[in-house]
Amino acid sequence: MAEEIDNLLKIGAVQRCEPVTGFILNSVKMSIELPPEKRERIVAWSDYFLTNRSCKIREFARFIGILIAACPAVNWWNTNINKVFNDLKKDNFDLEIYTDASFSGWGATCKEEKAYGWWMASDREKHINILELKAIFHGLRCFCKTFEKCQHTNTNGSADNKGADQASRMLLPDTKWSLAQQAFDQITRTFGVPEIDLFASLANNKCDRYVSWQRDPGVEAVDAFTLSWQDLIFYAFPPFCLILRVFDVL
Repeated sequence: MAEEIDNLLKIGAVQRCEPVTGFILNSVKMSIELPPEKRERIVAWSDYFLTNRSCKIREFARFIGILIAACPAVNWWNTNINKVFNDLKKDNFDLEIYTDASFSGWGATCKEEKAYGWWMASDREKHINILELKAIFHGLRCFCKTFEKCQHTNTNGSADNKGADQASRMLLPDTKWSLAQQAFDQITRTFGVPEIDLFASLANNKCDRYVSWQRDPGVEAVDAFTLSWQDLIFYAFPPFCLILRVFDVL
């Protein structure tokens, strides 16, 4: 049969033609199909939308028009619309961080570790949405200092975010007191400006470089007693319960 069709094609008894409608009508296969240039155009537009995260409405409307012009393709959608699917984006994360904020402080958890802090008076006057963003920023600084790319997902209200929510509402402990700025300024006028604050946090540090008792967004190190103080020009305002221990180091 195939040989007979080939012979008929050679003598022109049957035709493969492309009329003004823009489709190829194949009288041998009794089929209608798109010409190569239209196929290439659809593929090119498809690639464009797959590789760009946004587009102009006019561009998308033009693409829809091209698809509608290829109306026989509608039959494919009619047949396959109930069974076609595509996988959602799959990401493999090295870390999952949960953050939360309240008007008293912020909290972040990662695996079994926790970080938290308290807002300064100027922060507590800001909108809660701003505090939530700052909590995210602090969480990233605490747990992602060595990562170049991070992705955050807001999970407020979920069971996974319970730890961060609790951390953001912790009461201010006695370890977070600080010397009045006026008194600190008097000390610096007398003894000079210190290089590092050994007992501080993001909310009360007196120097740009500081050491905290726990994980903190801008901290240089955790636990001043694990460092050598010998070559440091430092400022220390330890919690009252640690004063004797500080004297032992000095």
